[in-house]
Amino acid sequence: MAHRNFDEIVTDTEHARPVHPFRALIQNHCYLDAFIDAKQNGMSLLLMDGLILIPVIMFAFFYPTQVLLTVGVLLLIAGAAYESCVIWRRRHPVRP
Repeated sequence: MAHRNFDEIVTDTEHARPVHPFRALIQNHCYLDAFIDAKQNGMSLLLMDGLILIPVIMFAFFYPTQVLLTVGVLLLIAGAAYESCVIWRRRHPVRP
């Protein structure tokens, strides 16, 4: 028996075309091209970030110290990453 691809086995047994979710995400630009409009300049992405912020605010009502520490640590990590990128750009300028 010749070497068969897994997709061929699925097609023969299930009589359906195999689905590759990761390939579909890549081919459709992670489905973000429908959310980003040139007129809105990515405003919908900002609104999706708001969907992350609302549960954090609700969580802060019940556990304020944990949220404060977590947000502080995340801001510290983000600041350190930003500053390291700035230092890297200064020490490694782009040559024309």
